[in-house]
Amino acid sequence: MKASDDSEAGAEGWYESLVLNTHNKLKRALGRMLSAAEADEVIQESYLKLFEVCKEAVPENPQGYVYRIARNFALTRLRNKEVARKFLEQRVEDIEVVSGDSQSFESVKAKQQHEQLQSVISQLPPVCRQVFVLRKLHGYSHREIAETMQISQKTVENHIARGMRACFDAFRRPSQTSPDSAKYQQYR
Repeated sequence: MKASDDSEAGAEGWYESLVLNTHNKLKRALGRMLSAAEADEVIQESYLKLFEVCKEAVPENPQGYVYRIARNFALTRLRNKEVARKFLEQRVEDIEVVSGDSQSFESVKAKQQHEQLQSVISQLPPVCRQVFVLRKLHGYSHREIAETMQISQKTVENHIARGMRACFDAFRRPSQTSPDSAKYQQYR
Protein backbone atom coordinates (compact mmCIF):
# COMPACT_ATOMS: atom_id res chain seq x y z
CA MET A 1 0.00 0.00 0.00
CA LYS A 2 1.12 3.49 -0.65
CA ALA A 3 0.49 6.45 1.58
CA SER A 4 -2.41 8.67 0.68
CA ASP A 5 -0.63 11.83 -0.53
CA ASP A 6 -3.36 12.98 -2.90
CA SER A 7 -5.49 15.91 -2.05
CA GLU A 8 -8.89 15.08 -0.63
CA ALA A 9 -10.63 16.14 -3.84
CA GLY A 10 -8.35 13.86 -5.89
CA ALA A 11 -8.94 10.95 -3.50
CA GLU A 12 -12.68 11.37 -3.78
CA GLY A 13 -12.46 11.42 -7.57
CA TRP A 14 -10.28 8.30 -7.60
CA TYR A 15 -12.67 6.46 -5.28
CA GLU A 16 -15.73 7.50 -7.30
CA SER A 17 -14.06 6.35 -10.50
CA LEU A 18 -13.25 2.97 -8.93
CA VAL A 19 -16.87 2.51 -7.82
CA LEU A 20 -18.20 3.37 -11.28
CA ASN A 21 -15.74 1.00 -12.98
CA THR A 22 -16.20 -1.98 -10.65
CA HIS A 23 -19.85 -1.91 -9.58
CA ASN A 24 -21.37 -3.79 -12.53
CA LYS A 25 -18.53 -6.33 -12.64
CA LEU A 26 -18.86 -6.99 -8.91
CA LYS A 27 -22.62 -7.31 -9.25
CA ARG A 28 -22.27 -9.93 -12.00
CA ALA A 29 -19.60 -11.89 -10.13
CA LEU A 30 -21.49 -11.85 -6.83
CA GLY A 31 -24.80 -12.56 -8.58
CA ARG A 32 -23.51 -16.06 -9.29
CA MET A 33 -23.14 -16.74 -5.57
CA LEU A 34 -25.77 -14.59 -3.87
CA SER A 35 -29.21 -13.15 -4.45
CA ALA A 36 -29.36 -9.70 -6.04
CA ALA A 37 -30.19 -8.05 -2.71
CA GLU A 38 -27.35 -9.85 -0.93
CA ALA A 39 -24.95 -8.98 -3.74
CA ASP A 40 -25.89 -5.30 -3.39
CA GLU A 41 -25.28 -5.45 0.36
CA VAL A 42 -21.90 -7.14 -0.10
CA ILE A 43 -20.91 -4.53 -2.68
CA GLN A 44 -21.83 -1.70 -0.31
CA GLU A 45 -19.93 -3.36 2.56
CA SER A 46 -16.92 -3.83 0.28
CA TYR A 47 -16.84 -0.19 -0.82
CA LEU A 48 -17.22 0.94 2.77
CA LYS A 49 -14.34 -1.30 3.87
CA LEU A 50 -12.17 -0.01 1.01
CA PHE A 51 -13.03 3.59 1.94
CA GLU A 52 -11.98 2.93 5.56
CA VAL A 53 -8.73 1.30 4.43
CA CYS A 54 -7.99 4.20 2.08
CA LYS A 55 -8.11 6.66 4.99
CA GLU A 56 -4.84 5.11 6.18
CA ALA A 57 -3.22 4.19 2.89
CA VAL A 58 -4.36 3.47 -0.67
CA PRO A 59 -3.80 -0.16 -1.71
CA GLU A 60 -1.45 -0.66 -4.68
CA ASN A 61 -4.20 -2.38 -6.66
CA PRO A 62 -7.48 -0.92 -5.34
CA GLN A 63 -9.60 -2.73 -7.92
CA GLY A 64 -8.11 -6.13 -6.97
CA TYR A 65 -8.43 -5.19 -3.32
CA VAL A 66 -12.15 -4.39 -3.58
CA TYR A 67 -12.74 -7.66 -5.46
CA ARG A 68 -10.93 -9.57 -2.70
CA ILE A 69 -12.96 -7.80 0.00
CA ALA A 70 -16.23 -8.55 -1.84
CA ARG A 71 -15.26 -12.19 -2.34
CA ASN A 72 -14.44 -12.59 1.36
CA PHE A 73 -17.69 -10.93 2.44
CA ALA A 74 -19.65 -13.15 0.04
CA LEU A 75 -17.95 -16.32 1.29
CA THR A 76 -18.61 -15.29 4.88
CA ARG A 77 -22.30 -14.79 4.07
CA LEU A 78 -22.48 -18.18 2.37
CA ARG A 79 -20.79 -19.86 5.34
CA ASN A 80 -23.17 -18.14 7.74
CA LYS A 81 -26.16 -19.21 5.63
CA GLU A 82 -24.89 -22.80 5.61
CA VAL A 83 -24.38 -22.76 9.38
CA ALA A 84 -27.86 -21.30 9.84
CA ARG A 85 -29.35 -23.92 7.49
CA LYS A 86 -27.64 -26.75 9.38
CA PHE A 87 -28.75 -25.24 12.68
CA LEU A 88 -32.36 -25.06 11.47
CA GLU A 89 -32.21 -28.61 10.12
CA GLN A 90 -30.97 -29.79 13.51
CA ARG A 91 -33.78 -27.93 15.27
CA VAL A 92 -36.32 -29.53 12.90
CA GLU A 93 -34.83 -32.96 13.61
CA ASP A 94 -34.99 -32.23 17.35
CA ILE A 95 -38.63 -31.23 17.01
CA GLU A 96 -39.37 -34.38 15.02
CA VAL A 97 -37.69 -36.49 17.71
CA VAL A 98 -39.67 -34.74 20.42
CA SER A 99 -42.92 -35.07 18.51
CA GLY A 100 -42.03 -38.69 17.79
CA ASP A 101 -41.52 -39.18 21.51
CA SER A 102 -44.89 -37.61 22.23
CA GLN A 103 -46.51 -39.99 19.75
CA SER A 104 -44.75 -42.85 21.50
CA PHE A 105 -45.98 -41.44 24.80
CA GLU A 106 -49.53 -41.33 23.45
CA SER A 107 -49.34 -44.89 22.18
CA VAL A 108 -47.92 -46.10 25.51
CA LYS A 109 -50.66 -44.21 27.35
CA ALA A 110 -53.34 -45.73 25.10
CA LYS A 111 -51.88 -49.20 25.63
CA GLN A 112 -51.88 -48.70 29.41
CA GLN A 113 -55.49 -47.52 29.32
CA HIS A 114 -56.45 -50.52 27.21
CA GLU A 115 -54.73 -52.87 29.68
CA GLN A 116 -56.44 -51.10 32.56
CA LEU A 117 -59.82 -51.49 30.86
CA GLN A 118 -59.18 -55.18 30.24
CA SER A 119 -58.23 -55.60 33.89
CA VAL A 120 -61.41 -53.88 35.08
CA ILE A 121 -63.59 -55.96 32.73
CA SER A 122 -61.88 -59.19 33.77
CA GLN A 123 -62.67 -58.44 37.42
CA LEU A 124 -66.40 -58.06 36.79
CA PRO A 125 -68.60 -61.02 37.77
CA PRO A 126 -68.94 -63.48 34.84
CA VAL A 127 -72.55 -62.62 33.88
CA CYS A 128 -71.93 -58.88 34.30
CA ARG A 129 -68.75 -59.17 32.20
CA GLN A 130 -70.55 -61.04 29.42
CA VAL A 131 -73.41 -58.51 29.31
CA PHE A 132 -70.98 -55.57 29.37
CA VAL A 133 -68.82 -57.03 26.56
CA LEU A 134 -71.83 -57.84 24.40
CA ARG A 135 -73.18 -54.31 24.76
CA LYS A 136 -70.05 -52.13 24.77
CA LEU A 137 -67.67 -54.11 22.59
CA HIS A 138 -70.01 -55.96 20.23
CA GLY A 139 -72.83 -53.40 20.08
CA TYR A 140 -75.72 -55.70 20.95
CA SER A 141 -78.97 -54.03 22.01
CA HIS A 142 -80.43 -54.58 25.48
CA ARG A 143 -83.20 -56.71 23.98
CA GLU A 144 -80.71 -58.88 22.00
CA ILE A 145 -78.60 -59.47 25.12
CA ALA A 146 -81.68 -60.33 27.19
CA GLU A 147 -82.86 -62.86 24.59
CA THR A 148 -79.39 -64.38 24.07
CA MET A 149 -78.68 -64.78 27.79
CA GLN A 150 -82.29 -65.45 28.78
CA ILE A 151 -82.39 -62.67 31.37
CA SER A 152 -84.65 -59.65 31.72
CA GLN A 153 -83.84 -56.33 30.08
CA LYS A 154 -83.78 -54.72 33.54
CA THR A 155 -81.03 -57.17 34.59
CA VAL A 156 -79.12 -56.30 31.41
CA GLU A 157 -79.37 -52.59 32.30
CA ASN A 158 -78.15 -53.27 35.85
CA HIS A 159 -75.13 -55.27 34.63
CA ILE A 160 -74.22 -52.58 32.10
CA ALA A 161 -74.52 -49.89 34.80
CA ARG A 162 -72.29 -51.96 37.13
CA GLY A 163 -69.66 -52.36 34.38
CA MET A 164 -69.79 -48.67 33.51
CA ARG A 165 -69.38 -47.70 37.16
CA ALA A 166 -66.34 -49.97 37.46
CA CYS A 167 -64.76 -48.45 34.34
CA PHE A 168 -65.59 -44.91 35.38
CA ASP A 169 -64.05 -45.44 38.82
CA ALA A 170 -60.92 -47.00 37.31
CA PHE A 171 -60.28 -44.08 34.95
CA ARG A 172 -61.36 -41.36 37.34
CA ARG A 173 -58.61 -42.25 39.81
CA PRO A 174 -56.02 -44.13 37.74
CA SER A 175 -53.27 -43.80 40.34
CA GLN A 176 -55.38 -45.65 42.89
CA THR A 177 -56.26 -48.57 40.66
CA SER A 178 -54.43 -51.80 40.22
CA PRO A 179 -55.52 -55.19 38.93
CA ASP A 180 -55.58 -56.61 42.46
CA SER A 181 -57.42 -53.67 43.91
CA ALA A 182 -60.07 -54.58 46.47
CA LYS A 183 -62.16 -51.75 45.09
CA TYR A 184 -63.42 -53.94 42.25
CA GLN A 185 -64.48 -56.68 44.60
CA GLN A 186 -67.64 -54.68 45.34
CA TYR A 187 -68.77 -55.28 41.76
CA ARG A 188 -68.62 -59.10 42.08
